[in-house]
This record gives sequence, C-alpha cells and structure tokens, in this order.
Amino acid sequence: AALFDHPAAWRATAGVIGAEAAFSAIAHRHRLSATELAALWEDFWRAEEINQALLDRLARHRGRLPMAVVSNFWSNGREIIVDRFGLDRHFAQIFISAEERLKKPSRRLLDRVAARLGCRRRDMLLIDDSWLNIAHARLVGCHGLRFCDNARSLPALDALLADCG
Repeated sequence: AALFDHPAAWRATAGVIGAEAAFSAIAHRHRLSATELAALWEDFWRAEEINQALLDRLARHRGRLPMAVVSNFWSNGREIIVDRFGLDRHFAQIFISAEERLKKPSRRLLDRVAARLGCRRRDMLLIDDSWLNIAHARLVGCHGLRFCDNARSLPALDALLADCG
C-alpha cells in the first residue's frame, strides 16, 4: 500500500511524473532509504504472479480477436509487463497509462485502444479486477468482466467470448 497510496503514485500512473520521481516522493514520505524502497518494490512484484489459466484461455482466441493489455502503470510499466512478465508474447499491443498519459477509467483511453486495435468500443471486452473500471467500460459501451478468481471468472469469460462468434 505504501507504493500506491501516495499522491505521487497517482501522478506517476497518469504519466505526469516518472517512476523515479514517484519513488523519491514515496521514500521521503515513509522515510525509506533507497535500499529499503528497492526492497519494497521487489517484494511487491515477487508476490505478483501471472494467471496462466487466464492466459491459456485467452490464447484460444488469439488471432481471432485482437487482444491488448491496458494497464494503469508508471513509466517503468513496460519494463515490468514486458521484461519481467513477458506479456508482449501474448498480446498484440500494450497500453500503459503513463505512456498514454491517460489512466483507467477513461473514455479517451478506451477510444485510443479501440482505434489502435481497429475495432469499436462495443466490440471490446475489458477484463479488470476493479469494479470502477468495469462499470466505466460498460457505461461507455464496452463489455466488462470483473476478474475475481478463476473459478468464477473463467466460465464467465468463456460465455462472453462464445458470444463473439
């Protein structure tokens, strides 16, 4: 929570400041040394795992449906998403909020994603763990699936993707 519950984290997510400035502000607020902050960051990402079952389920539709990652992430997001997790091997495009200077929920961001994928918002499905992002996506005409766990979310995903033809 110390990493993301800080005004600098919100500014970094929106691309207003870079990751280094956000790290510096967070370290200052919590009186962390550079070493302690680096350890906090590494501990956070060490706990994160890629949901292989979800990737496998989406892979069944690769080539038939355009797929992208849309992530609220700081300027170092591509490093994490691509270098650490290798998601560029699974998705046609990666949209990072700091690079786009827009963060979810945002109609402009979803319009940008649709344009780059060559589709309409009504043809898009946003899978997210945030009810706010899902509600907004639905409000602007996208389909939305709140991902909570594999047992509930994967069958719902199958049903939505079956409707795509």
